[in-house]
Amino acid sequence: MAELSIYGKKVESIFQLLGEKEIDITNSVGYVFSNCNDFLLNFLNRIEIEAPIDISSVEIKLQEIEKDKGITDIEIFLPNEFHIIIEAKKGWEFPTNEQLKKYSERDSFVSSNVKIKKIIVFNKSTVSTELRFSISNLGEIPVIVVSWDKIREIVSKSTVKNESDIENRLLEQLAIYFDMINKKKNENLVYVVALNREKVENSSLTYLDVVYEHQKYFDVIKNFPSELPNYIAFRFDGKLQSIHHIEKSENFIDPSLHFPIPTQTWEQRILFHLGPPFKPDHEVRTGNKIFRATRVWVNLDDLLTSQTISEALDKRQNK
Repeated sequence: MAELSIYGKKVESIFQLLGEKEIDITNSVGYVFSNCNDFLLNFLNRIEIEAPIDISSVEIKLQEIEKDKGITDIEIFLPNEFHIIIEAKKGWEFPTNEQLKKYSERDSFVSSNVKIKKIIVFNKSTVSTELRFSISNLGEIPVIVVSWDKIREIVSKSTVKNESDIENRLLEQLAIYFDMINKKKNENLVYVVALNREKVENSSLTYLDVVYEHQKYFDVIKNFPSELPNYIAFRFDGKLQSIHHIEKSENFIDPSLHFPIPTQTWEQRILFHLGPPFKPDHEVRTGNKIFRATRVWVNLDDLLTSQTISEALDKRQNK
């Protein structure tokens, strides 16, 4: 069999051709839902919707738009029985209460004449981070978190080894796709950096403004690790302030292209575009092992559950 590659990278799964963005992963899952009955039934069982189900009457919709009520990632609907809305996040972030409330108020959802309505959140959550998601329901509608690891388990549970079976081939391809995405070295690591209130050179902008008003962060390239982080966290005033997924990165030398700063030429810097801020539901102090501008790598789950950044560092070093 000939070997296929894309952008110089071997293609190991048909879903890899879509890409690795949030929408690509979500659409892949939706496609396999619609083509693999056991996968769909096992998922429905996981969210406590049990057989018997007339699978031939189930409708699956991807990226449904409703004016002023957002775009749903996946909707699963069975007339007179259930209507499920799925909001998927690639990383550890959770959707906001406002976003989920909009989904619960969609005309199509409100008017569904079904016995069961649920909103499901997909993300990289673990048991400990799941417990810190404060939204368990919206009125009478349950909100349930299902981790990507759990979806991967359901894929395995649904697969019967039979190379002639098209459904199983799809499930195997989806499993390979999940495994490929999760192999990224720094997927679950956070790079914690100190932030200060000093002004950016030749500007009235402060470094806090860069992060919290412009949702960006930059640094001189030589000061940053060669293996770029997936998440970055900021600390100041003796404690953790926020964690952000890094949406994309780029190099620049003229800051005026990104900030309200006069045109000038800097030493080459790396710029990160940041996702929405999130943090633990309790205060996380710096601790006694991190001083001044020290930067550290910690596991995201540890950072969300520890009392100090130093404690999270200890946990990673002792694993």
